[in-house]
Amino acid sequence: MILEAAAKYGFSDQYWPKQYLAGKFQAELITEKLNEETKELKKLAKPPMPADALALARGRYELGLKN
Repeated sequence: MILEAAAKYGFSDQYWPKQYLAGKFQAELITEKLNEETKELKKLAKPPMPADALALARGRYELGLKN
């Protein structure tokens, strides 16, 4: 929906029909929270730097861990 996308991308100049104006503030709050959660999830899902992965693998090898 266009109004949801406008809220998601922070486009506040989007025309909202009068009957939907009551939900505009709530839509903006909800999408702001979802955007923050998505940003945090992307940050957590980012793979480690190759040097960090290598150091972890070496450490596991030195400890004799298989996995």
